[in-house]
Amino acid sequence: MKMVAIGLLSTLLGGFALRCDAGGAAAVPPDYLAAVHRQQENRFGENDIKSFVHHVFALYDKHVEVGKLLPLLADEGLEMRFPDATLRSHQDFKRWYAAIGENIRSNTHQVERIDVNSLGQGKYQADLIVFWQAVTKENQFISMRAHQVWTLDDRKKGTWPRILSYVVQEAPQAARSEACRATDEREIAALFDRWDRSLQTGDPHQVAANYAQGSILLPTLSNQPRLTQAEKEDYFQHFLQNKPKGKIDLRTIEIGCNTAVDSGLYTFTYGTTGAQVKARYTYTYKWDGKQWLITSHHSSALPEKNDGQR
Repeated sequence: MKMVAIGLLSTLLGGFALRCDAGGAAAVPPDYLAAVHRQQENRFGENDIKSFVHHVFALYDKHVEVGKLLPLLADEGLEMRFPDATLRSHQDFKRWYAAIGENIRSNTHQVERIDVNSLGQGKYQADLIVFWQAVTKENQFISMRAHQVWTLDDRKKGTWPRILSYVVQEAPQAARSEACRATDEREIAALFDRWDRSLQTGDPHQVAANYAQGSILLPTLSNQPRLTQAEKEDYFQHFLQNKPKGKIDLRTIEIGCNTAVDSGLYTFTYGTTGAQVKARYTYTYKWDGKQWLITSHHSSALPEKNDGQR
């Protein structure tokens, strides 16, 4: 029996190509190490967040009693933006959900893709495309292919994270056969330089122009998530008073199909005082057909005041 097991293991391993370093040890790809690090740093992994998205849509499909959905929504700071309505409270959601039940006989949500990003501090972002189809109570068939960006909050430490923001826009039909734009790490790294140059203008409007509609900024010097362009400009209006200049200290870049993630450590030097702030950062980018724009930006000061390693 033992020999059979060994033979089976050898057969399985024979199907894998092992990459080894010069010393003969298996080389572990940086992307794998980064994925493991994200799993260790966050209570929910990428597959957990994807499962949550499918769970919510399954509840929508069945049009379950609204009390099963409310625990999945944040109590405070909620913003759910649909093409025809913006919801900012549980009461708003109850009214919106009741109207759906009054007008829709049946519906389905077919998820085409989900991109997940950890924003730090118990927050996650799910960027997704979903195809919604429904039959009204007047037997009219309707459908919409939607681009949605969810921001999820895990500060309550429940079974699931909770929806903090939920932005829905109609997705272009061409995105079904979206072509992947060729890029490389040099181009993605240069996007930070573009952002930093906009800081040097002292104009908050130019800085906010780096961010896509529906993006989120979790800034270093404010506890308030910035979701709208106006909120981002308000933050940078104050941040730019220090005349900051940024420098990357360490970074990793991951590139997907028309998406990219740049994360690591950076230092800001204030021109007004010479003081420095060291922070962790993550930028996620999306190619919109014309340019790369920031879809999420998380920045937080390093927790340890000294340079000691643990």
